[in-house]
Amino acid sequence: MLLVDALNFIIDDGIEAARMDYSKPRDTLKREGAIAGFEECRNREPAQIAALLVEANERADRAIREDDPRYCIGAAGHLRLDGWPTC
Repeated sequence: MLLVDALNFIIDDGIEAARMDYSKPRDTLKREGAIAGFEECRNREPAQIAALLVEANERADRAIREDDPRYCIGAAGHLRLDGWPTC
């Protein structure tokens, strides 16, 4: 199995978990955001995923500074922006 295949397998599992964890109608945006984030990582090499995460962290920092209403902090205290990479 190639590394990209293993990563895609992990992404598929993450998407399935997001569908189960965010199955309620009120969680639609969270579900869609999580799935979009996983899909953004599909078929990418580790260095490309790392670059996506750096970019996402920069956007998250900017969102906090600008008090962007799209960000939320989950129960674990991790910042997550809907539709932004979560891989």
